[in-house]
Amino acid sequence: KRMFISYTDIGLMRSEDGGEGWVSATTTGVPRGWWNTTYWVEFDPAVKGKMWAVMSSRHDLPRHRMLNLYGGGEGGVALSVDGGNSWKASNGGLPSVIAPTHILLDPKSPVEARVLYVTSFGGGIYKSIDGGQNWAPKNDGLPEKNPLTWRMAMGSDGALYVVTIRRSEDGKYGNDLDGWLFRSRDGAESWERVPLPEGVNGPMGITVDPRDPARLYVAAWARYT
Repeated sequence: KRMFISYTDIGLMRSEDGGEGWVSATTTGVPRGWWNTTYWVEFDPAVKGKMWAVMSSRHDLPRHRMLNLYGGGEGGVALSVDGGNSWKASNGGLPSVIAPTHILLDPKSPVEARVLYVTSFGGGIYKSIDGGQNWAPKNDGLPEKNPLTWRMAMGSDGALYVVTIRRSEDGKYGNDLDGWLFRSRDGAESWERVPLPEGVNGPMGITVDPRDPARLYVAAWARYT
């Protein structure tokens, strides 16, 4: 019956009774500067009560008015081993100024050394091979200037995908404005751009069919004409 809702301005909320009542889940052990927003939580599928969350002082991403505010704010990865009752920072190697917006666990990684990936909005991808204790940037092939990495997905074949956010509000085209989809087949060591349908330049979400890793689903912003 334990449930979580990630919020802008309110942080992470937890329910212990199937949603009948809610309490804050971001105060115990979470650095004060991270309380504002929780963008995502990820659960260890094999360890009861173990979970990670990406938290930030930068709220409302990826709304257009916030796109250039990824600098100057506190944020990071928090780890809980008691179902979100208490947390500790799990931030080795991450910059202190960061807006992490998604965290993804490789379910095939060893339980004692989980492989995790984090999107840093404006900073690319970070990878951990020790359950989030230490992180390293993995941006080879991503846009060089402030990549607005937002959401990830992993296929059953191990392929990793990430979408970057469009910078233009109305959807006008331009390589420095468009949002893109990237894929890595080597654990984020390198990235390649995946073509999107004609006219689509604002991908927002990506998921992979669990029965067929060649079938992808992308949610995208519309364009205004």
